Amino acid sequence: SGFKCRVNVNRLKEYDKWVAKYSVFKPSYMNTYGMWQNSNKGKINGISGNVDTDVAYINYSTIMKKKHLNGF
Repeated sequence: SGFKCRVNVNRLKEYDKWVAKYSVFKPSYMNTYGMWQNSNKGKINGISGNVDTDVAYINYSTIMKKKHLNGF
């Protein structure tokens, strides 16, 4: 994985991680992460082509709204 091979994860402890593993099985190479990108071949009505699909374990939209980020 990119985290395991290229990043000193210990220096990122205070940050949420967004990991990608295209599988039905959750990633095991990170102890904690806030979001898991589980596919790049998802389908959404009205969008042509593939889309990424993710599972969020943290309610980022609530955090963004509370802090008035990203136009909220």
